[in-house]
Amino acid sequence: MRIYLDINLKDMPSVFLVILHLITGDIYKVPVGVLAKQISCHQALEKVATFDETNGAFYKGKRIFMYYCKDEDGQWIP
Repeated sequence: MRIYLDINLKDMPSVFLVILHLITGDIYKVPVGVLAKQISCHQALEKVATFDETNGAFYKGKRIFMYYCKDEDGQWIP
């Protein structure tokens, strides 16, 4: 199992992580920058993943097995 931290958003006022567990066993921690904490975890997932109606969600071409979000303090984002 490999864990990656994809840093692709800089200088955002508020950042939280979408943690993606891929079907391959890899785990990606993807920062999502938001102007206010008025975004749900699923809305953040929509910013970083691609979706296929029959096969589910994908990140970098790999299927997402599960996901969750935490803020910079480690608190869960619903």
